Amino acid sequence: MVTQRAGRSIHYPPGADVRAVGLVAGISLCLSCAACSPTNPTGATTPPPPTSAPTAEAELFVPNMKSCLETAGYVVDVLDDGGISVKWAPENSTVQQRQELKKAYDAAYAACLKEFGYDKPPKSDPANSWRQSLAIDDCLRAHGYPVKSPTLEEFTKGGESDWSSVPKDMATIQQLSKECGF
Repeated sequence: MVTQRAGRSIHYPPGADVRAVGLVAGISLCLSCAACSPTNPTGATTPPPPTSAPTAEAELFVPNMKSCLETAGYVVDVLDDGGISVKWAPENSTVQQRQELKKAYDAAYAACLKEFGYDKPPKSDPANSWRQSLAIDDCLRAHGYPVKSPTLEEFTKGGESDWSSVPKDMATIQQLSKECGF
């Protein structure tokens, strides 16, 4: 909603494996609220940048998508954190104009994704993602939170760590995020 009012979208390279970070819905919601703070100049909720080492595909995402979207007529800015910000509607546009411009932008963005093959799901190694999740769980346990981790089999079937013992207050989450790397 804020993104549509601002007429701007934020995108990051493919391959960010949110499950590898081990975030549960409540905690990721709390962390995304930090992106809504006054320090976010566009007012858009910004997804986290990729957590793993960039692949060749991810490194080309910004120049490829920037070029393609600029060719389609959009203003594209490269962000310091590895993403792109695309202006797809003027600030003074009406709601109806923004809706129409957003549809056109979504079509152009989808065409650019397809042109470079980014429309396909990223290749991931479930075992590596599981090990990353276990490392975060181990860190949380070292901080005194009895986190239950899924087995590799459970993880590959969508099982997640049980973080119900982790406090949901923002200060604790931010501190644990720094110390445990999620």
